[in-house]
Amino acid sequence: MLTKAEIEGCRNLLEKLDYPDLVSLVDTVTNRGISVTKKTEAIKVIITYTNSPAELLKRKKIRRDILVAYLTDYLYEKNEVGFKLPSGKKDLVLEILKRWGTDVEHFELMEIDDNSRDSDSFNTSSEKSFEASPPCQHDTHVTVHQFINITNVNVNSFPDPTKIDGFNVKEFGEQFAKWFYENLNSFCPTLQKPNGDFGPHHFWDDCRLVIQTWSPGPSREVLLDPLSISDKLLMFPKNEQMIFNPNLTQEGIFVKSSAHGLVEILVCGTVHRENNCLGLFQQLFGMVKDPRYNDNWKIKMSRLFLKAMQLLTHMPKLEGNPEEQILAMCKD
Repeated sequence: MLTKAEIEGCRNLLEKLDYPDLVSLVDTVTNRGISVTKKTEAIKVIITYTNSPAELLKRKKIRRDILVAYLTDYLYEKNEVGFKLPSGKKDLVLEILKRWGTDVEHFELMEIDDNSRDSDSFNTSSEKSFEASPPCQHDTHVTVHQFINITNVNVNSFPDPTKIDGFNVKEFGEQFAKWFYENLNSFCPTLQKPNGDFGPHHFWDDCRLVIQTWSPGPSREVLLDPLSISDKLLMFPKNEQMIFNPNLTQEGIFVKSSAHGLVEILVCGTVHRENNCLGLFQQLFGMVKDPRYNDNWKIKMSRLFLKAMQLLTHMPKLEGNPEEQILAMCKD
């Protein structure tokens, strides 16, 4: 029988799986004896038919990237900022079981399906740390003198992105981020600025936006059409009077391109309401060029993470390896 901590941990971890993977797990643990129609129902069945948490975590569907994403969120909630994540699946499972208070005396004898070479998994070896950095500069009416530096990373250690279609991808990402937040913030009534050019026409028809918030408890919302996405993003400045203050230095933005034409832009910063700093944000964009027009790019997908924090002392910086973080953010 699972303990309360193990049940809660299993539930939070299973939330990170796609519905088809959950259904597959239901079929496995029940020997195809139960059918489910909802994600919450599937999670409940899996936990009910699980004899031990180790039995669940060793299954193939519980991939290493799922374990990394869960453990990263767990450590973030516990404010454990100096912990180095294990690289192998077996070590990740062992660490999670220890966090749940599970007896791991015979764990080393278990066979673990370590799918570290799977194409959908990745290796995380980043360390998170806090250290001082100079106060940030901003050009809004918000007066904030201190910000938080959530990580320590030297973005200069990454090579400059290659040029595609005759322009520098890094410069394109920086210009886009500046344009995006300036236009979004212009709809905040407290700034008393003319509204910018922000609307559904900047998103592809099949665009997907995922919003993950911690304020203080976690919540998640998914939007799947340009109008809903545009309206939701505009709600922050128009209804909530929230202003996004991105860190547009080399420490706060990372840009990469793929051979298939997708440009990914990762940005972090702070969120404000008038003279109050509300917390941190991190947002990932996937940009695809519109072949019908010259130099016209539209947003294919975006992930927005928001976390309420009261004591902010420095401007946030991107944490760990930005490329690994992009992979982690893209896992549902």
